[in-house]
Amino acid sequence: MTTDEFLIKLEQTPRDWKVSRSGKVRRFNSELNDMVCPLEEVLGVNKALLTTAHDMGLHEATLIMGAADFHRDKAELRARILKACGL
Repeated sequence: MTTDEFLIKLEQTPRDWKVSRSGKVRRFNSELNDMVCPLEEVLGVNKALLTTAHDMGLHEATLIMGAADFHRDKAELRARILKACGL
């Protein structure tokens, strides 16, 4: 899965994403009864999320997680994530 493919799948998620005060992009997943990040929402939640992401071929998983958590050095990718989340 490429970053572009990931963003397309992210666009298909519910439009109830929020940005926390600390700048993290999250949404409440009622099935899990917990807040999830964009990677968790698209790939599913498990203890080895990054391993799963890399196994699926999403080699930019670490960058996506960082951008979703408001790292200023990833501003372009963060903007794409926010747009895909409808924010």
